[in-house]
Amino acid sequence: MKLFYAICLTFIQAFFANAQEDALDSLIKTLETKRGNVQAIAAHVDNNYNAYYDIVFESEERYLMYLDTCRSLGCTFLLANYYEWVGEYEQAVVQYTHVLEKEKTLVEAWVDRANANYILYKYKAAINDYDKALELDEENANIYNNRGKVYLEMGKLDNALDDFDKAISLNATLYDAYVNRGMVYFAMNKADAALEDFNKAITIDSKDPWAINNIGLVYAELLDDYTTAIEYFTKAIAVAPEDVDSYNNRGMTYMNVEEFQLAAKDFYQAIKIEPNDPFLYANRADAFIMLNEFEKAYDNYSTAIQLYEDGYFYWKRATISIDMENTSQACEDAKKAQKLGFKDAKELLDRFCK
Repeated sequence: MKLFYAICLTFIQAFFANAQEDALDSLIKTLETKRGNVQAIAAHVDNNYNAYYDIVFESEERYLMYLDTCRSLGCTFLLANYYEWVGEYEQAVVQYTHVLEKEKTLVEAWVDRANANYILYKYKAAINDYDKALELDEENANIYNNRGKVYLEMGKLDNALDDFDKAISLNATLYDAYVNRGMVYFAMNKADAALEDFNKAITIDSKDPWAINNIGLVYAELLDDYTTAIEYFTKAIAVAPEDVDSYNNRGMTYMNVEEFQLAAKDFYQAIKIEPNDPFLYANRADAFIMLNEFEKAYDNYSTAIQLYEDGYFYWKRATISIDMENTSQACEDAKKAQKLGFKDAKELLDRFCK
């Protein structure tokens, strides 16, 4: 019987491997018919994005071999796409630049390079690229939405608001634009306008936690209505049980209402989902401090420091060491905090470490 199952498993694996190879062969044939037309290749990727992405990563090695032997401008664009997908954004920018040097009217390349620059925190470069894209396609709601996000990150709220208004005027069902505009209103302390946009977004997509979570933030941070905030964070978790932000935000709200045990549980759930986020460990440590569980707090700040050496983290661990009557460790951490530029460490050093 075991032999039978082994044979079946081998057959199934071979079947899917062949299917993946067939899918890649079909994709390559399609690309070859468009090889000399980078505009057509860019449009093909855009129109078949999810299927294209799946095929590439199911047969990644062969796909890269194809791109290595293909010297057309279209293949350079595809290579830039690949680098962007795998998170090598600097390389993506280099390849998109090669494309744009020869094909200055390719909207997709301007947009994709802008997106990569945005992720690299090169906001001015991103804005310039979105501007170029809009010169070529001035009725594209997504480009206005993307440029608005950059302005929002830069703190240029009026510019961001103008772009999100334009995006919505061009596409009244663009979920992201309503959520992003709501975030601008949130930053402007306009709670009613923010809630209106977030609620509108929910009518477009009720299964995405982003808008629901943001409503919780409005109630927690602008209206000081922690009970309603917790209700919305709970709704967001019900919609998306793997959403880290909802657990973290509900945990922070529980901290505000002094429900420290519940806060610690939410931070625990957030850490299960995202175990490499140092700030989640710091938040859980703060909950343990309020519960007088100093050893757990110390351990959580130690993990946070392992993930990200930050002066504030060292200072917090130093204060915990004081509570645990371990002055020598506190002084050592306070010195590290001061070295990393955390100015409040001086007070602790002056008081305990003379």
